Amino acid sequence: MQTRSRNQISEQQSESRQAPIFINDHVDNLSCPGSHVSSSKSSLSRVTSAKSSLLRAQLKEKQLRQELELEKKLLKARHDVEMAELHVKLAADDERNKQEYERASVIDNREQLERYVKDCAAMVGGDAPVTVGKSAVVEKLDMPKVEMSYFDGNGADYLRFTKEFEYYVENRVKDPGQRMLYLLHYCKGRAKAAIQECVILRPESAYARAKGILQDLFGEIHVIARNRIEDMIRSLRPVAEDGESLSRLSIQLQNCLIALTEMNYLSDLNSVTTLERIVRILPIAVRRNWARLADARNQEGQEPSFQDLCQFVSTEARVARSRYGRLVSEGFNRPNAQVSPNRQGRHGGTSFAIQGERTPAPKRLCILCRSDHATASCQKFVGLDVRDRWSCVRRHRACFLCLEVGHRIDHCVSGIKCSKVHCSGKHHPLLHVEPVVNQVAEQGTCAATMHYGTAVMLGVIPVKVRARGKETDTYAFLDNGSDVTLVTKDLLSSLGLEGTPSSITLTTINGASQVQGNMCELEVASMDENEVIRLDRVFALPSLPVNAPSLSVSQEARRWPHLQELPFRELDDKRVTMLIGCDVPEAHWVLDQRLGSRKQPYAIKTLLGWVLLGPLHGNTERGTVNYARISEDSIKDDIRSLREAELKDTEEIERSFSIEDRKASELVTQSTVLEKEHYIIPLPWKDPTKVTDNNYVVAINPLLNLKQRLSCDKNLLARYVDGVNTMLKNGYALPVPPEQLAANYRSSWYLPHHPVMKPKKPDKLRLVIDCAGNFRGYSLNDKLYQGPDTIAELVGALLRFRESLLV
Repeated sequence: MQTRSRNQISEQQSESRQAPIFINDHVDNLSCPGSHVSSSKSSLSRVTSAKSSLLRAQLKEKQLRQELELEKKLLKARHDVEMAELHVKLAADDERNKQEYERASVIDNREQLERYVKDCAAMVGGDAPVTVGKSAVVEKLDMPKVEMSYFDGNGADYLRFTKEFEYYVENRVKDPGQRMLYLLHYCKGRAKAAIQECVILRPESAYARAKGILQDLFGEIHVIARNRIEDMIRSLRPVAEDGESLSRLSIQLQNCLIALTEMNYLSDLNSVTTLERIVRILPIAVRRNWARLADARNQEGQEPSFQDLCQFVSTEARVARSRYGRLVSEGFNRPNAQVSPNRQGRHGGTSFAIQGERTPAPKRLCILCRSDHATASCQKFVGLDVRDRWSCVRRHRACFLCLEVGHRIDHCVSGIKCSKVHCSGKHHPLLHVEPVVNQVAEQGTCAATMHYGTAVMLGVIPVKVRARGKETDTYAFLDNGSDVTLVTKDLLSSLGLEGTPSSITLTTINGASQVQGNMCELEVASMDENEVIRLDRVFALPSLPVNAPSLSVSQEARRWPHLQELPFRELDDKRVTMLIGCDVPEAHWVLDQRLGSRKQPYAIKTLLGWVLLGPLHGNTERGTVNYARISEDSIKDDIRSLREAELKDTEEIERSFSIEDRKASELVTQSTVLEKEHYIIPLPWKDPTKVTDNNYVVAINPLLNLKQRLSCDKNLLARYVDGVNTMLKNGYALPVPPEQLAANYRSSWYLPHHPVMKPKKPDKLRLVIDCAGNFRGYSLNDKLYQGPDTIAELVGALLRFRESLLV
């Protein structure tokens, strides 16, 4: 560009010089004609030179422009590289600065600590130099971060949570607002819902108010102590004589001792009942040692305490964990099994036999004589006339296919069909009615039932059952295919127990059914009383579907060489009144066994004694029922039988109420009154004491939220006020007296309410009263009977629509 400018300037100068010459030439042309030609050639050469200079300048300019574009691209690329390197360097510097900042903060804390200690020493008059070791600061840097546990409202964790919060937060944070935020952060569930509105208060009162709410809801010491003791007793299980089991029990007892010592509630733990409950789960040998220790305490004039029991269990656990204690447990877990002669020479060890077990069918009772056999095999039932059989089946509401009660023909799964020729009716062959003929026919009936079966010994063993100081002997069935332990109600009656009413779902090959019974706790011991097993959850039924041993176990065992030396015990009462499932695993432990050849019975040793299992060859049970009868049936009898058969399903099904529905109906019927043309029906309370808690602390939060919502929407506020006034005007609600408005006014249950509007009906406002709000584990609805469903069925309304004439 500079070159071009210079060329233009020189060109202008040359032209400026040329102008006067041209004039002079023009003037002098009159006297010098040859000077004009020489001047024209000189001008042409100068123009050509200027044009060439211009072209060169333009080319130079284009080249420079290209070089500038390349330099811009290069600079941009270098800038990107420098930015990337800068990011990498900054990341490394941040990590290094973070470490230096943490180290510097610790050093600052150390300096503050030194100044604080010096000030304290000066205040007490000490003049000795104070030093703080640097190793402690360095060690603090390497300590892992403490993770606090969260509090969800479980009262058993309240004391532990408060101590952790005091150690971790209160000792570090002095600002009450920050403490409130930390407290809200480490609470969840019910606990967080109870204190989350406290953040809107002033910091000075928010933290104290939140702690007071938590203390009032979850921190009652006597409730926590009682629940802690009940949880410990509820979790007790029989303990084996090994170090691991005793150590777990020792830890459990020590934790309970520490917690209740802190709460000053050791007196409840020192009760004789609590100590006996714990001692009963200990092994026999450990119980003997405790009896000696307790006797020594009594001789000294002192009663054994819970702390003595904790120390005793801890000592026994330490002994069991020792080298020689492990030898004892190994000897218990791996007894020296006596091998049968036909198994000598093989390697020792424990083998487990897996047997396909035939599940015994449920006991079938005859609907006519109530004996233990099927109705179709009953001689009395077969001896009845066909119409009498029909009457008997209808009277007992039995199924027409399988002749069993409990279901109807539509739900029968037996698959039985009438075997008579050309008969497609749905009934049992014994209920078949012959076709009508116009003559008196001689009818012959013959029925025969025969059953063959090989006697099979199940896991039935005699035991001693104890409860409340009483004891009885009975047979127990060790059922490894059951997950629940069952007994008969007769067994509970003999022990003087009733149990807690409960229900259970029993699932068999015939389906599932809901059964009502009683739940209780028992102890079962071997006949020699060397081992005791505690049964924490036992369900009582009217009867058990287990057949008693029909043969003498000891006599059958003498027939087999490998079973002759085993001590099998027998009882006079052969009934099986207990079924022990796999929820009591120690009852199914195989401590020893005697095996024979294939297809031979075998025996196993459990904690309760020896059990004989397997088929007993040569003992075949056979039962036969025969009946033959000849009768004469007229055509009138057949017509009557057919008429009854056609009308068999027209019986009215009565509607039944549950126990709670019946109680609710009785309460409403007895307490409903008519006043001023209005019926007044009181609430059907389950408990006459009604509600004993005050849910003010929970109900106030929804009220404050409703207040804030209504204050932001004036239209909604006006409509809501109209709705409340309408309820008061119609008598649906009553104003609360002023003296009952206090938060601590005896037992009051506050009902939260809120507005509800449907999108399709925006102009209609409905006030909803929330009776399902929970407080301390229950709501107002939980305290009331639901009552029966009194709404008429649509089918009945349609069927009765044409019952009467229209007017």
